Order: sequence, then structure tokens, then C-alpha cells
Amino acid sequence: MIMDQNIQQQINGLFDEEKENKDETEVFLDEDDSSNSSSAASITPATKNEENISSSKTDEKKQDPKEDARPLYERFLNDNNQLETKKEAILKKYNEQKNILYAGLSAQNIDNSRPTNSSLNIFPAGKEDELKEKMHVMELGRKEEEIKEKALSISIGYINLKGLPIMPEALRLITEEKAQELGLICFYYVERKEIRVAILSNKISNPRINQFLKILSADYDNIELKLYLVSEASMAHAMRMYKALPKIAKQADDVKILEKDIESGIDELASLDEFGEKCKKANATEILSLIVSTAIKTESSDVHIESENSGIQLRFRIDGILHNIAKLEKNVWDKLISRIKLDSKLKINIKDKPQDGNFSVRIGGKEFDFRVSTLPTTYGESVVIRILYHEKVKNFTLEKLGIEDYAEKILLAELKKPNGMIIITGPTGSGKTTTLYAILNKLNTESNKIITIEDPIEYKIQGINQSEVSKERGYTFAKGLRSIVRQDPDIILVGEIRDKETTDIALNAALTGHLVFSTIHTNNAVGVIPRFLALAAKPYLLAPAINISIAQRLVRRICPDCKQKIEITIDDRERMVREIGMIPDNLKHKFNIDLKTAELYKGVGCKKCSGFGYKGQLGVFEIFQITDEIREIILSSNISESKLMAIAVQNGMVTMIQDGILKALKGITSLDEVFRVV
Repeated sequence: MIMDQNIQQQINGLFDEEKENKDETEVFLDEDDSSNSSSAASITPATKNEENISSSKTDEKKQDPKEDARPLYERFLNDNNQLETKKEAILKKYNEQKNILYAGLSAQNIDNSRPTNSSLNIFPAGKEDELKEKMHVMELGRKEEEIKEKALSISIGYINLKGLPIMPEALRLITEEKAQELGLICFYYVERKEIRVAILSNKISNPRINQFLKILSADYDNIELKLYLVSEASMAHAMRMYKALPKIAKQADDVKILEKDIESGIDELASLDEFGEKCKKANATEILSLIVSTAIKTESSDVHIESENSGIQLRFRIDGILHNIAKLEKNVWDKLISRIKLDSKLKINIKDKPQDGNFSVRIGGKEFDFRVSTLPTTYGESVVIRILYHEKVKNFTLEKLGIEDYAEKILLAELKKPNGMIIITGPTGSGKTTTLYAILNKLNTESNKIITIEDPIEYKIQGINQSEVSKERGYTFAKGLRSIVRQDPDIILVGEIRDKETTDIALNAALTGHLVFSTIHTNNAVGVIPRFLALAAKPYLLAPAINISIAQRLVRRICPDCKQKIEITIDDRERMVREIGMIPDNLKHKFNIDLKTAELYKGVGCKKCSGFGYKGQLGVFEIFQITDEIREIILSSNISESKLMAIAVQNGMVTMIQDGILKALKGITSLDEVFRVV
């Protein structure tokens, strides 16, 4: 049986068309290639039947401007009916071509059932499989034609992403999770100029896409955002590129840095002197691991990575003091900050705006959180990494804070009260949060319901309900506090009192059967009263609500391994005599002070303290008790800070400077450190 000549000619015609199925490769443009943008923009169609971009301007149908402004899902729903007619025409054409191929295959199968002269075989040798593949490609082509018509009908572009190079910078604009969820992907990005996003055709009716695209545009200074419709096959091809995206590895629990590298770094680093040499031989990932491991080993609170004209300055804040640790080569900056941003879930391409992120690691069973902040500066971004040591929160006790016996008795008596307000005051970095958590640990019992609202939650404490403010959600201290009082709490912690609304709610909570803790910024304990009044607190609420205020600073402990006795200078002795002389006589005998035989100490520096002479910190405190006399002054509105201080000292308040000198006389800290801080 010989196939009809007409069929033979049509099949030959199909094979005579130029090749459509070239090998497809997943192509990434080099991140460091300055020609990325122009390359991506000038890509030509991969095949005769597949166009990369088909602008809506080519559509002959004149669009109503009002319709163009409609959300995508509305355009899709309204124009879907007229699209069906075009789909029928495409399907008819496809079926005609398919019938030609089926006829050829059927004839070939019949001819193959009996011996024939191979020269009579209408298919070229080995073309049967290629013919079947051709039918598959035709099916894909039909679907692409339908997508193109749909794009034209709703006035957006069309693209086939197969074989299209996609820049890693573009892919990273939308996370893989969000891309899968919404059925869209960013395939082209030119900084501050243009973003191109491909949307899956069957997802375009989702109203959430419009909202997401508005947010995406706003995040990038409202730069031009162009939309393109794609098929499922085209999108699937592009999604696979996430897997090949350089430097991105999906890891559980946000552990982005190799924990074993950090752990080995902690064990191997003998001193800070070795750090700089090791960094010179390391890549970006290894440098970050070295930074983190060294910071943990030195118990640093903050890491500063600053881009300068001549290089990268690395500084650690150890026991409250910044120290230059190393100077890194400028050529590692881009890779290092990109690595930090990836681990912290920040946008790599955003360099002219501040960003905040975080990552976590678990080393030797201990959990560490890292809060990352970036800030644009003259020579590049400045990066600060705050380190939170979760193990320390378990050891936060009043005794370890450095509170002396006389002050601890006052505080414990106040903690037994069922209501009222206790305020902690001091500058940033003075240990206010640590003191609050130590108090909460003391009060965290089965019989107490404790709720906090913080910005942010620094340490998680089991048995306490902790809530975090969110500017994005409009969840402020005031709104959170208003809700907390309806949760039947016994004890409330408000991270900070900043405004009148929070002040009023907190004071009312303290007067209605709740023990309230919070912080405020003043220079000393008595300054809390004028500060509250400056926030428009009503005197008749403030006077009965507040119980005590505690001012504090942090001083460094002398390293016990290199501690040495020093001579006291005349100036230091005179100042000590003056300050200690102001302590009421009824307290002096408790401290057993004899300045004539007093001794002072300092640390000379050793390996245990990295040569600093200090290791660890403790607090110096002053506790201002609100007596009936103080309440009368508040109600009279005749208030001055100096008057309040005079009354407080007369009533036996030990000031921060006096508390610090007492600790120096005990050899816990140095006198220089006390005078530096207070």
C-alpha cells in the first residue's frame, strides 16, 4: 500500500521547514558582565513560530484607554469570550497538521507490516521518532499561539522563556517560593530602569497578582514594570533556573552559613592576631564564617563591616568598646556583602537604601541569632551585625547583673507588689533589656501570666507570651498594649515608652491591678519624672502609678587572669572621697569603706582577654524610690530634676557613680572604667 502523493508532499514540506528544536540550555549571564543588560534586551526569537516578546502595540485592535487601566484579572474575565474564537482557529490549524502526520504514520505502519522496497518508504530513514517529536512540538506551538492571542486580547506582552538567558540579579527579585505561589517570575532587570515579569497564563485571574506587583514596583522606587504572559511549559523551564542559581542553597531553619566551619573556626582561632592572616587566604563564604566564629569566641555584641576608600574596615564591639580587628582587601567587598545579604534574606541589588534582615546558627547545641543592618555610605554599604546569645538569657539573674545587696533588697520588695510601674532608664547599650529579662526570669512562675510587647523580641523565654511590634502591619506599642490588658495578665512588659498614647495606657494598666515594666531614655533615675511629664502624662495618674525607677550603665570587669594592683593618684583619691562622702552615714558603715587603706586594680592584658585587660561586663545602678514626698511634688507640678535628686540622695539613694566606685574598691572593675561610663 503506497501513501497518497498529496500526503507525501505535505510531510516533506513539514521536514523542509527550518529546524525548530535546537538544544535548549539554561543560560545565566555572568553577574560581573557589564553587558548583561544589553544582551538580555537584544535576544532574538529562538524559532520561526516562537516569539520572545510580542508587544501589545502590535495588536491591530484599538484598546480603550480605560480598559487598559483595568486590573489584569478583570481584563482576563471580560475578554475571555472573544478569545475563545481565536483559540478555535488555532486549534483547527493544529488539527489539520496533526491529521497529515497521523495519515503518514498510519500508512507507514501498514507498509512496514510486509516486505517492501526501502526506496518506496515515504519517510527518510530514522525519521519516525522525529516525526512523533514533531507532533509534540506542534502541540506546544499551538499552546504558545493561544497564550500569545490571550496576551494580545488583554493588552500585555507575550514571551517564550525557553532558551532565554536570565540574569541571576533578575531571578533574585522574586523568591522561588513566591514565584511558585503566584505563578510569575522576573526574567529581566536593569537597575533603576526596568523590571520585566512573566506571568503564567492560568494564574492571571488571581487578584493577588496586582497587589504583589504594586509592592514590587514600590520596593524599587516605582521603576517601569512590564508584564508578559507565558505558557506552563515556558514557566517550568524558567523555574528550573532557580535550582541552578549560583550561591543560593536552601537550608533548614535559616542556617545559611556552614555551622561546622564556624565551630571549627572557634576551636582553631588562637588569637585575634591570626584573624587578619586567615582572611587574606579565604573566599567570601570563608571570610564570613571567620568573622562569625571570631565574634562568638570574643563574645562580641556587634560586628561592624565598613567599606572605605582603601579597603574594608572590620571592627568588633567587645564589652561595649569598638576595636579594630582587621583590614580586608577591597576586592572581596562585593562578594562578601552579597553573601551576607543572601544569608540574611536581603535584596542583593538594593544598595541605595537601608535594609534589615537576620540569620541564625546553632553551634555545639547553642543557638545564636544575627540581626543584620545595612546602610548606604560614600564608599559602599556599611554592615552591622548584632549577635544575640540565647544561652545567656537562662543565666540572667539579679545577682549576676551586679546589683549590690542594699539595692537588691529594695528591688525585691517592689517585685512583690501586685501593681504599679517599674521603669528602667539608660542610653542604648546600657543593659536595660538584660535587666528586664533578669526580672522576668525571677517572676516567671506558674501563678503569673506574663505578656510582653517588644521591638524586637531579643530573647525568647519559655512560659512568657512575647509579642513583637510591626510597622508594616500597623502594630505599635500602643495598639499591642491595649490588646494585652484584655488578655488577663498579671505582669506586662512594654519594650519602650515613646509617645503619649503608650504612656496613658501603661499608666492606667499600672493602676488597674497590673505590674508594668518598661524603659525610657533619661540620664539618671530621677529624670524619669520630668520625662513622663514631657510625654503629657497626667500628674494624677503618674504619682500613684510609678513605684521606682532604675538607672544603669555597663562597666567592664577586670580580667581575673591578668589583674594587678595599681597606685591611686591624688586626683582619683580626692574624687573618691568627694563622691563617697555624699553617701548617708547610716549606709556608710554597711559598705565598710576605708579610703585610707583602699586598693584599686586594673588588667594588664593576656590571651584570655585578647589583650584588652577586661573580660565581661556588669551594671552600675541607682534606684529612685517614689515616696509620699515625691508624689506630692509630682502632683504640685513644681518639679525640677535637681530638687528631686537632692531629696532622693537625702533619703539614702546611692548614685551610679557611687555604686561604680564601690565596685572599683572591691576590685571588680577599674576606677577609670567607672569615670568613663558614668
